[in-house]
Amino acid sequence: MSTRLVFCPPPCKSAFQRAAFLGLLEPGRTRLSVHLPEFAPGLGRDARAALRVVNALGAEVIHELTGPGMGDIVIQSHGWVRPSGGSLACGESATTARFVLALLAGLGGDARLEAEPQLARREVGDSVVHTLESLGCDFDWMGEPGCFPMRIASVGGDDPLDLRIDTSHTSQAASGLLMVLARRGGRLVIDGPPGYAPLTAAWLRRFGVALEMDVCSRHAEFFVTRNLRESDRAVFVPGDPSAASFFLAWSASCGVSAEVRGLGDLRDGPEAFHPDIGFLGDLEAIGVSCQHDESALRIDPARGSVPSSTSAASPIDLSDRPDCVAPLVALLSTLPGRHALRSAKLRHKESDRLTVLARGLRLLGFAAVDTGDTLVFEGRVPQAQPETIEGTLETAGDHRMAMAFATLASIHRLRVRLDDEDCVDKSFPGFHRELRRWEAARRTLS
Repeated sequence: MSTRLVFCPPPCKSAFQRAAFLGLLEPGRTRLSVHLPEFAPGLGRDARAALRVVNALGAEVIHELTGPGMGDIVIQSHGWVRPSGGSLACGESATTARFVLALLAGLGGDARLEAEPQLARREVGDSVVHTLESLGCDFDWMGEPGCFPMRIASVGGDDPLDLRIDTSHTSQAASGLLMVLARRGGRLVIDGPPGYAPLTAAWLRRFGVALEMDVCSRHAEFFVTRNLRESDRAVFVPGDPSAASFFLAWSASCGVSAEVRGLGDLRDGPEAFHPDIGFLGDLEAIGVSCQHDESALRIDPARGSVPSSTSAASPIDLSDRPDCVAPLVALLSTLPGRHALRSAKLRHKESDRLTVLARGLRLLGFAAVDTGDTLVFEGRVPQAQPETIEGTLETAGDHRMAMAFATLASIHRLRVRLDDEDCVDKSFPGFHRELRRWEAARRTLS
C-alpha cells in the first residue's frame, strides 16, 4: 500500500457558483466540467441551488455524465432577461441569494427571493442594502427586516457604474456587483477585506472580461473595461480547497503524507485567488512541507519539523479567509499552547461559528472561550487510545462546524456524536465516508 493518501475533493463550491452565474450572464453555451469523486457522486446543495436559480432566470441547464467520475453541466443562455415577478428558491445558499440581489439591483428585474430557515436567519448586511438602494432598487422584507426572504425590484440600466461597498460583513454582494460590471462596465471600490472578490474577478477574466484590480488587505479597486460577449465556452471547475483543507489538517496532524488532486493551477489560474489557498501557509508555518504543480498538491509532515508546542503572541487574523478557521482549529488543537483566531465575519456565517466552536471544543475537553471577534483555545497532544465522549456536539446545522468537529475528533481519537451529520451535504457530500477511509488507512499504516 502507498504511504501517501490520495484525495480528490468535490468541485469548488465558490468557483462553481461563479461559473454558473457567468454562464447565465454570457449569451451562448457554457460547459462546466466537474470531477465527481466516488464518495460524493452528486453536487452539494449550494451548487444545486445556484443551478436552480440560473434555470429559473431563463437559462437551460443540462446535466451530462462524460465518463467515470466526470460530468458536465451545460448552460444555454440568452443573457440576462429581466424577471418580472415569480420566486427564486435560494435554498440555504447565501452566495446564491446575494449574487441574485446584486444582479437584480444592477441589471433590473422584480423577483421574490425565497430562503430556507438557515438562510432566513442571516442578515443581508446594512452596507449591502445601502449600496443596492443607491442603484434605485426597492426592498420588501417578507420576514425579519434586513433578512431573507424578500422581494426586490429595480429598473436596472446599461450605463457604466461607479460603486462603493463595505465588505466588513460579507464580500458576496461585492462579487455580485462585479458580475453586474461584467455587463455594464465601470468601477467597484471595496472598503474592508476583499474576501472572495479577487476570485470573482479571476473568473470574469476566464470568461473574457477585461479588468484591472488593485487589491490589499483592507481595500480593493476593480475597473472593468470590456464586458461579456456572446460565446461558446468550456471551463473546468477545480476541486474545492476549502474541502481539502480538512484532510490536509488531518494529514499534517496525524503525520501521514497526502496528495490532493484536481485543485487546478494554484500559481496562475483563477483558483490561485481562492482565499483558502492560504491554508497552505498555515501548514508551512508549523513546518509541513507543501509542494504543488498543475497535477497535484503534496504535503509531507515527516519532511518538516512540526513543533511539539506553539503559542501565538497575538491572534491570527482570518478576516479575509474566515472559512479557514474551522480546519485551522483542528490543526492547532494538536499543538500544546494557547491559540487565538480572529474574524468578525464568523459571527454571521451559517452559524455563529465562534460560539459553536468554543462550545464544541469545551465538550471535547479543550479549554476554549470566544469573546468579541476572537476564539481562544488550548491545544494538546493527540491521545494514543480511543475515548468515548459523553454528550452530543451541536453543529447548528453548519456544514463547516460538522466537518471541523469530525476532523478534530478523528485526529484525537475521540468517539463523539454530531447532532446533524447530513449538514455537510451543503458543500461536501460524502465527507464522513471519506474521513472513515482515511481513518482506516491510518490504522493500516500505524
